[in-house]
Amino acid sequence: MKTWIYYLIAFLIAVDNVFVSKRIGFLSVDRLLEIMIFILFFKSFLNELRTNSFFKKFCQFLMVFIILKFLMNLRFLALGEIESLDIVRDLFKGFTFIIFSFLFVIIIKEGTKYLRVISWVHLAILIFSLLHHPLSPIAGQVQDFKEILLTSNDSQMGEADLSNEETYIEHGLANRFRLSGPFAFAITFSYFAISSFILNLYLFMKTRKKFYLVVLGLLIVTAFLSQTRSLILGLFIISAGYFLIIQNKNARYKFNLFVASLFSILILALVSSSITSIDSRVTSADGTGGGSDNRPMLWATGILAVVENPFGVTKTDYDKTRQAMFEVSGDSSILHLTSHNGLINVGFQYTFFGYILFGAFVYFLLKRTLKLPRDYKILFLLSLFGYLVHTSFHNNFILYADYPYLMVLILIGYANEIEERARKEKLSSN
Repeated sequence: MKTWIYYLIAFLIAVDNVFVSKRIGFLSVDRLLEIMIFILFFKSFLNELRTNSFFKKFCQFLMVFIILKFLMNLRFLALGEIESLDIVRDLFKGFTFIIFSFLFVIIIKEGTKYLRVISWVHLAILIFSLLHHPLSPIAGQVQDFKEILLTSNDSQMGEADLSNEETYIEHGLANRFRLSGPFAFAITFSYFAISSFILNLYLFMKTRKKFYLVVLGLLIVTAFLSQTRSLILGLFIISAGYFLIIQNKNARYKFNLFVASLFSILILALVSSSITSIDSRVTSADGTGGGSDNRPMLWATGILAVVENPFGVTKTDYDKTRQAMFEVSGDSSILHLTSHNGLINVGFQYTFFGYILFGAFVYFLLKRTLKLPRDYKILFLLSLFGYLVHTSFHNNFILYADYPYLMVLILIGYANEIEERARKEKLSSN
């Protein structure tokens, strides 16, 4: 196969959700290209299923999720809640998770140089994001380009509302600006960022190249500028675990860590008075509804809706549960906000039985993770925990609205293979 197609695959994986507004039918252009490439590599896909037990089991789990979703949608169709086209779209979407995962497998098996391509594209996204911030002298021009990028060619899809970003940039209002880069929303950026952070941390641990440190540093900076607190917390969990557990605990390391901690505390103390006076979402206690954080009530409402409707929560069902919870709590945000918890939303997407299936899926991934060498085992355990924390505050989740994190899950199954190939390449070069 020609080399250029592997570069194309790496690029398509790296820019997931960037070209979501450019569509042919109900598929984005990048997703359509991925499907075409998958067809080209279909024989390789079948061979991978036969020869790799992890990938076979991984795809089997995804297929059962697709079947659960299909059965739930058939019930919704009978109730008049959805149309036949909705079922077709969800089937396509389910299979695109398998396709995306396999394309990343292709990249891995061709060598880490294509993983570096993904990192380079991610670096470009981060630079674009920084140049789009109101503090950038060319933010206005970048905003114009972003509007072109997110202008949909599908009249039924609608347009991303960029009016708030335009206002912030025009008046130089940086405090409440939520950096989103080329993506439509800051939350979409946050899902890209946490997956990219894990991928680049893995590549840094593997190669020790400073380039990946640059990408990691920019990811931390942009995380704060996105003002997504769950992302910052998720990155902190992964980073703290890396420094405290993975790194060697010699005396010099402990001394450096102690000095760095003191320095960080000093910096925070010096700027604390100014931070608390800044109208920033990071330092604000505001929740999803604009008042005090109301997520616990949203979570409780979501769980109750799934428990009361184990075979699928229709809009009518959810509205009834919301009304009942509102009468008990008096919190009006329940009436118009969703659960804001990706894990809870598994029940909305795949019925109550989706929780059982997801538990089995996590068990399968944990078993595989525990077979990895110590440092990679800790990295992926931290990554799973950090991701779960992050998604506990947002609606998106793997298997229905987040493709990039599939890269991390595939890496869990192929990390040993990557190490073995690197060892053989090193021996052959000596």
